[in-house]
Amino acid sequence: MLTPFTMIFAVIAGLLAAGVSALVEFFVLQQWLRPENQRLFFIPLIVVIALEGIKLFLHFSEAAFKQNPLSDTDRASLQTFLSVLPYIKWGLVAFSLVCTLIFMSSSFYYKVPGEEAESVQAAREKIEAAYSRDEQAAIEEANRIYQNTIDAAFLQVQAAQDHFDTITIVYTPRNEYVRSTEAKGAAQQALQTAQQEYALVQSQAEQARTDRLDAARQVLDASKAQELEALEQSELALISGDNRYLSSFLLFFSQTFFGHTYSRPSYYIWVVIISVALSALLEAVISLSQRVITLPPGALSAISEGAPIDAEGKERVARFLRYLTSAFIALSIFLMYGGLMEISYNGIHLGAALVCSLVAVLIPSVIFRSVQPEQEEEGIKRFFQKAASEAQAVTVKGLLSFAGFMLIGMLFGETFVSLSVPAIGISVGNIIGHTLHLLPTNSPANAQA
Repeated sequence: MLTPFTMIFAVIAGLLAAGVSALVEFFVLQQWLRPENQRLFFIPLIVVIALEGIKLFLHFSEAAFKQNPLSDTDRASLQTFLSVLPYIKWGLVAFSLVCTLIFMSSSFYYKVPGEEAESVQAAREKIEAAYSRDEQAAIEEANRIYQNTIDAAFLQVQAAQDHFDTITIVYTPRNEYVRSTEAKGAAQQALQTAQQEYALVQSQAEQARTDRLDAARQVLDASKAQELEALEQSELALISGDNRYLSSFLLFFSQTFFGHTYSRPSYYIWVVIISVALSALLEAVISLSQRVITLPPGALSAISEGAPIDAEGKERVARFLRYLTSAFIALSIFLMYGGLMEISYNGIHLGAALVCSLVAVLIPSVIFRSVQPEQEEEGIKRFFQKAASEAQAVTVKGLLSFAGFMLIGMLFGETFVSLSVPAIGISVGNIIGHTLHLLPTNSPANAQA
């Protein structure tokens, strides 16, 4: 039982590998084919299905021609096809490799122009914060010097004002009046001179403060520009778009053995190696699965022989393998569907897709089995057999209606939540319609009788 199942698994694995290759090509073509910023779906899908279908056929043909030798007559008639087959196949493989390289490069290096990684943005904000602190300190220092300068000049004004206020004019006798008046005038003149000097010192101090701040800002701006330029050329900015897992591995490797970080060419070389390895493995799995399909019948019989079992046991094994294969095909359909829609749908929708895939594939082989016995029963047994058969038909119709509606709706972008209620309504309506069809009707012929 294990041998035929592993062969089935190898074939389905090859189809899944072809599906992964097709999904990569679909993603790349969808990003390429964007007229007027529209995201196309069906055109890249049609192109990918055509290319991958031809590539599968060429893998199958090459394996079939190698493992099942042709006669000279057949080989002569297929000479042109056999001569161009390798070129077309390897051309499609090269196209798949290019798409895989582009897809992997986009996955391993994601740096959008105009956007910065969080680490680079945090470093830039740190530089800006340090610049703001230094600028504020320069402003405070300039204000302190300015205030000290004008305070010293203001002391002269205050002293002249106090001296002017202490002089009192004496009106009698006349000589005292003349003396006090002259002293008051001289004090007033000294106050005016002090005020003029204070205004001059204040203007000069203001200009000195402005010049000092401009010089400090020039130094700070030059220092900030130098730090930002160093940040743009630093290791942090260069690797900000790298895949963090591959980047961590390369940093650990290069710093352990060479004492410095990895270079950009080395990172790209690793991306190319991974892309080529992935593409080669996918193509190898596809080619191997097609070789399994084209094995000669004698080889298939030889490797499938097992322990001798009776006919009934073989039937049970065959039935089990059919169910297991159907379930595996359903799982494969779900995996390809999930790979195509995982960007748009969440886990609930993917779970619904899995259930619908299982129902759609397993219903024909598990549920839709004849319950009619080889010989008609009589009486109550016949009634229950008939009821079981009709219940089976109703269940199959309802489930297929639900699964088909859900799969078609989700394929065109609808969500499971929006589709579930209409799908249940369609299933219930289908069941009710089938039930009403079973009810007896009073036809005119029956009425006349």
